[in-house]
Amino acid sequence: MKFSAHVKDGQIVPDEPIALFDGEAVEVSTADGGDRDVDGDDDNEMTADEREELDAALTESREQFKRGEFVNAREAVLKLASRL
Repeated sequence: MKFSAHVKDGQIVPDEPIALFDGEAVEVSTADGGDRDVDGDDDNEMTADEREELDAALTESREQFKRGEFVNAREAVLKLASRL
């Protein structure tokens, strides 16, 4: 079933009466199909260049870990605490 609705006071309100059972699961998407942050803007999307840069950084990080090029978190915390 497909129906139109709008948001009023944070609630989804059907534009016309519809027959749904209490507890019935529904799937909701926005009319524009876009993903927005809670504040309503669309700035949560990464550009292709940003995605490529992130993927490269994650790949390098995995390789560094495989080579043993990392600092043990427990040791790092103990070292920092000893400076206090």
